[in-house]
Amino acid sequence: MKGAANRTYDSARTRASRSIQSLADIPLLQDCDVSPIEYLEEPLLPASGLIGITGDAGCGKSTLLCALAGRISARGIPALVLDRDNPIPVIQSRFNRLGITDGPMFGIWGGWCKHEPPGFDSPVLLSLATTCEPKPLIVLDCLGAFYDGDENDASVMRAFLRPARNLVNLGCTVAVLHNDGKTETAREYRGSKAFKDAVDAAFHVTNSQPNGLLDKLIVRCYKSRFGFTGSLIYHYAGGKMVRADAPVSPITRDYTSALRQLLAGHCGIGSTEFIKLTLANEIPERVSRAFLKDGVASGDIRREGDRGSGYAHFLRVGTA
Repeated sequence: MKGAANRTYDSARTRASRSIQSLADIPLLQDCDVSPIEYLEEPLLPASGLIGITGDAGCGKSTLLCALAGRISARGIPALVLDRDNPIPVIQSRFNRLGITDGPMFGIWGGWCKHEPPGFDSPVLLSLATTCEPKPLIVLDCLGAFYDGDENDASVMRAFLRPARNLVNLGCTVAVLHNDGKTETAREYRGSKAFKDAVDAAFHVTNSQPNGLLDKLIVRCYKSRFGFTGSLIYHYAGGKMVRADAPVSPITRDYTSALRQLLAGHCGIGSTEFIKLTLANEIPERVSRAFLKDGVASGDIRREGDRGSGYAHFLRVGTA
């Protein structure tokens, strides 16, 4: 029976990959390895989707996607941010504030690298899409820095985003950051309607603070092929981006920096010992316990052994 199953699978794979010369050559859906809809971050980042993230310059969309990419990579899913906009001191400051680090699972390809960050048509990205498992999250920050044509030209916009669709078809999740417009008809995104037409889901980000300091981000969905409607709220709390429907801890930024440094210097310490250590540093017990609880829930801290037996710092070393 196992041999028959393998022959069936091989036959299906052959039908799905063969060239199409007639209607009968078109592969059936069951031959295309279709899986249920999954999310890297529900509902903002549907896996194997093309997502538009728009908003005013400085609204916090880059920080939000960077925070999510760090969280996703900690779960074992590779993430790559292509950034032609920001200099390396800005990126480093953002990482420090969020308490994240780059590494083998989370790459930042910026203008400071020997080769300029590529667009979606790059052979490097195509190779990444075909060889990487699990399939990566790729973030383009932002469209205007990579797009050379007239943003109002629909045909040029479609041609620019077509290679992104190719990456999605290979299993990648692709997020395109883009600025919104200033006119009444361009509040959600700037340029041609082809941008909205091309993406599977689109979200507009607004910062509640007019002075540009991060506080509460309102993320409103204005398109979804996955059935989502409405808005999300992310709080910038203690150097983290926390969904409003997730518990927000009483941690302040002042405590967060000290707590991270203490845990980073005592990897594997038990929770009881850690509380004693933080009390000795004049950090309230309720704050320290919330730090551990929220860190485990978000994936920033990995618990070793049985519940309560100990905590180990996991990837997140930095200052808020």
